[in-house]
Amino acid sequence: MHGSKLIIGTGLSAYPKEPAPKSKQRESIMTEHTEEGRDRLVDDMSTVLSEAEEMLKRAATETGDKARDLRSQVETNLLRAKLKLQEYEGQAIDQAKAAARYTDDYVHDNPWRAVGVAAAVGLLIGLLMNRR
Repeated sequence: MHGSKLIIGTGLSAYPKEPAPKSKQRESIMTEHTEEGRDRLVDDMSTVLSEAEEMLKRAATETGDKARDLRSQVETNLLRAKLKLQEYEGQAIDQAKAAARYTDDYVHDNPWRAVGVAAAVGLLIGLLMNRR
């Protein structure tokens, strides 16, 4: 009986389940996308705010049609920024859903490891709360 699996009950075996393939590449890609998105958002918002501030300063000294044109440009830039924020929000939601799926898959593939991590975190929180 060397090399054969011993079946215990329904669906349980004496040999551990083969480990699921590591997905470090997927984690790395998600992290890179998050950092790139955050950097783009900061750059875009800085640019829009600088342009809006400059236009408002010019609009303060202008009157009539020029003031109306500058106000229109500010509104256009702010609308563009709002649309960009909505786009980034959609991307963030998609990334959060992907992270949740990844976490769910990991927990299903490694249930005892997940239970161990949760127990360790619970123990640490309990110890920290007990100290206060």
